[in-house]
Amino acid sequence: HLDLTRTTDVVVESIGRGDLIGRLQRIYSLLVDDVEEGVSFRRVARVFDVWDIEGRRVPTVVFVKPDQARYWSRSTALRDADEVSGEIVQRMLGTEPA
Repeated sequence: HLDLTRTTDVVVESIGRGDLIGRLQRIYSLLVDDVEEGVSFRRVARVFDVWDIEGRRVPTVVFVKPDQARYWSRSTALRDADEVSGEIVQRMLGTEPA
């Protein structure tokens, strides 16, 4: 989550099956919309969305990746962070990605 202030860095949130299914369906619908706009579907996806958390609308980035170590390594996380921050800056400046 971006712009969400908490006292701890990591928060584990238990959610029920219905809530999980709802979140996954929302993410899937965002991915399907991208596919219809011409973006090809891949095994890895990054979705920018806004979630309601603690009564606030919080910009959120969701990573969808297979459950394999190579997708969740430290070096991959650093690359993902660089790409996300670069995309945020580009969107703020109103420029297209390179």
